[in-house]
Amino acid sequence: MPQRRTTIDAIRGLCLINIFVNHIQDGAVSAVSPSRLGFSDSADIFVLLSGISIALAGSQASRRRLPDIVAHLWRRAARIYAFELVIVFATLGLLAAILALRGVTGVHAQDTALLRDHGFPNLLSHALTLRQTVGYSSVLRLYVALMLIAPILLRLAGWRFWAPLPPALLLWIAA
Repeated sequence: MPQRRTTIDAIRGLCLINIFVNHIQDGAVSAVSPSRLGFSDSADIFVLLSGISIALAGSQASRRRLPDIVAHLWRRAARIYAFELVIVFATLGLLAAILALRGVTGVHAQDTALLRDHGFPNLLSHALTLRQTVGYSSVLRLYVALMLIAPILLRLAGWRFWAPLPPALLLWIAA
């Protein structure tokens, strides 16, 4: 089994700390965050490093057949998708319980509109098609999409190292 790149994991850990600090917004630590200095908020660096990790794992696993790599990536996408659904339904359930116990007072109107104006079938449809976001769970939807297209990008990178860049640039422009 190939050795894990701990440097990438360490930088990803620093990115996660920076993302956490930026969500606090008040305090001495957030004042000196790289995001406050005009640099990245670290989420994009975290996602980039995740892609690099997948590329390294794919290149080190070149002895494995492509269908095995695709199956592994898609199984991981399914696990992340399931976790996303758990987060969405748990958050909506918690919000519904709070509304039932406290009433609408003290809760922002935009939060209650989702539960009040839309029925459960509509919420279920939005959650299953990854159109429903609660909190900061949208990064999980991004990971699901990237895991599903990773085999194509890895195949392109195996052909020419620069080949995944044009599709990635087009996707970035579309987003």
